[in-house]
Amino acid sequence: MNIQFFSSRQTALPPGWTKESSISIFGSARIDATAPPGEGAKLSVVTFFGSATVLVPRGCSIQLSGGDFFGSQSVEVEPAPGGPLIRFQAIPILGSIKVRPG
Repeated sequence: MNIQFFSSRQTALPPGWTKESSISIFGSARIDATAPPGEGAKLSVVTFFGSATVLVPRGCSIQLSGGDFFGSQSVEVEPAPGGPLIRFQAIPILGSIKVRPG
């Protein structure tokens, strides 16, 4: 678990990652999840008055869940046949979360 409080942080997930989470409070996070994920990969991101940008492998499928409270979330990924599936929980509270290809 990565936690940012009044700061910025860049994190790169290792190949084969399966369960990761990030919380940004009055800060920002940049998560490089472009390494091939393991089976059943799940990434949870929460922002509170902050932002997060998540880079994922090109061609992956994103299964989005979560909700927002005066925040925004966007997924800019085009899935490809046979690409990995990432279960992504996004909870922006007065913040933003963006998922895009790396």
